Amino acid sequence: MLIMSVVMPLSPWLMKNFKFKPLYLSLLVNFVVGTLIIIWAPNFLIMMLGRLMEGFSVGVLFPSYQSIILEITPADHRGSVMGTVGLVMGSALAVGPIISGVLLQFFPWEAIFAFFLITLTVVFLLALKTVISPLKIESTRFDFISVFMSLGIIGLLYFINEISHMTATSYFNWGILIVSLILLTLFVRRQLKMPQPLLRLDILSITNFDLGVALTSLSYMSLITVTIIMPLYYQQVLGLTPLWSGLSLVPAAAILSWLNRRSGRLADRIGFKPVIMIGFGLFIVGWAALLVLSGLKSIWIAVICSIIIESGNAFAMMPATTLGANSLTNDLIPHGSSIIATIRQIMGSTAIVIATVVLGNRNFNAVFLTFLILEIIAIFLVFMIKDTKRDPAEA
Repeated sequence: MLIMSVVMPLSPWLMKNFKFKPLYLSLLVNFVVGTLIIIWAPNFLIMMLGRLMEGFSVGVLFPSYQSIILEITPADHRGSVMGTVGLVMGSALAVGPIISGVLLQFFPWEAIFAFFLITLTVVFLLALKTVISPLKIESTRFDFISVFMSLGIIGLLYFINEISHMTATSYFNWGILIVSLILLTLFVRRQLKMPQPLLRLDILSITNFDLGVALTSLSYMSLITVTIIMPLYYQQVLGLTPLWSGLSLVPAAAILSWLNRRSGRLADRIGFKPVIMIGFGLFIVGWAALLVLSGLKSIWIAVICSIIIESGNAFAMMPATTLGANSLTNDLIPHGSSIIATIRQIMGSTAIVIATVVLGNRNFNAVFLTFLILEIIAIFLVFMIKDTKRDPAEA
């Protein structure tokens, strides 16, 4: 996750300087090689090298494939198309724990990575014939200084993930935080002053875009939290095995997959803002129901509440991303996608830490209340965002 976050800002430069198909295929090969290293690693350090290679590929692919899709899709069709993107992202996150739980029930841990290996090999073979390079490339200078300064993202994420284990005398971690904040401050100042920055941070001053970033991050925080907290709830409170706790996530994941494209089509018809409002309304209902009804210790109630929360993500995350992107010109979309992906990653890590710290010794109600309050705050941001549509002729 750390390496993913630091390479995401590189995505706009890579897309501008390399044709998409060779870049995409290279990233897939890098992922496959990293996965092979993990499977055959003789020790932990070699295994971690493989994980870093995987993280590099995903960190570049996440924002770049969204940028390509947004740029080649007319503005009035982006809702339904980005609904498919949401299906991929949301479903993968939700299905991951399910696949892992089933595989670990019958096989050693290497089976998870063998599954990735087979899947990515098939994707690579398909991509050889199906993927194209739709954008023109132009050569620009690579800014090593900005890349070095962006390492502050790694330090910040490391600090966030260590908070639950820290004390006031954890001087090393506090030092990392200070150095990271200095690096990130210098990174921001450099990007705002350069004529051709690595990342166009100035677009965060565009009102609709910054609200889109905030809303997609808040939506992602709920999704990643429910996929981590609910298996713990099933095992620690309801006494289910890891296999059954994984299978209990299937209904919510299936509904999320089914709703994503439909929410996108709905956004194209009635506008993005009403759809986003539905999404955050579902978040509030789901977390509130878990808070009120968790004492009943019913597997069916827990599954239904999970379905409601993950349904909220289908109506919130990608519509908010698309509405934010619609406020940008096409040349800024790669930068916008990279910013959204990076901030979403940081907020996702923050959500895990918040949930873990609040959970403590099985205090699940405190977690449910925390994220209920968070999504109630988010609903006020939904009122502020503007449901803008480009003129069809301009699109």
